[in-house]
Amino acid sequence: MTQDETSAENAIVAEVVETVETARPRPWGFWATMAFSLVVIGLFVALQTVVTIGFVVIKYAANRNFSEDDFMRLASSGLLLSVAEWVSAPLTLAMVVLLVKLRRQLSVRQYLSLNRVPAKTYLVWTAIVLVYVVVSDGASWILGKSIVPEVMIEAYRTAVVPPLLWGAIIVAAPVFEELFFRGFFFRGIQQSRLGNVGAVLITSFFWSIIHVQYSLPLIVWIFLLGILLGIARARSNSTYLTIALHALLNLIATIQVEMFLWE
Repeated sequence: MTQDETSAENAIVAEVVETVETARPRPWGFWATMAFSLVVIGLFVALQTVVTIGFVVIKYAANRNFSEDDFMRLASSGLLLSVAEWVSAPLTLAMVVLLVKLRRQLSVRQYLSLNRVPAKTYLVWTAIVLVYVVVSDGASWILGKSIVPEVMIEAYRTAVVPPLLWGAIIVAAPVFEELFFRGFFFRGIQQSRLGNVGAVLITSFFWSIIHVQYSLPLIVWIFLLGILLGIARARSNSTYLTIALHALLNLIATIQVEMFLWE
């Protein structure tokens, strides 16, 4: 084969590869994913703000002497947190699904990585998560910090309807946050040049900063937890797994608060 024939053959192969790559279903690109994700986060915050304003209006109508201290107490109200989560999570998740459908190239299941994994995978990652809980709680104990954050204790004391708060923490929050952060957001970054590492770090950062109700050290631990969940997502290609792990973590936190209140 002559050099010209070899060059022509290589050019044909390159063209075929490029055509296949172009035709392969892909998620939104990096910048589109970043922009849309900021819109989703903005919608989430806006909906929670609307619910908060609604609570303030109701409280003020019932008590015209509603003070700044009353507002600060309301901010940690378990009932407010419950209602805000149940309002914002489904509506924001609907926005995520809409963005996936607008792309048209991938199904919702494919885009959000709703893939089944073997029971062994669940068991392995459950063990890893439990080790994380022991290490984080142990670090808090060594540093003389309470294992249960004060904001969570206050939320449970003011829940009014405890099952509503339990459902928000153990069901609504894990489902929305995982399908958005480790689903939509993760997928768009993962397919860019940043790959899995960029996807894990960026989604963990944004996931941690939406937990502004917690102290800075706890937000750092949440960031580290985000990295752990991101690795689980990257290794398993499944948000079913991360939803289960997230729900387990929140269940453990719920049990810890209940045990604290029983003492």
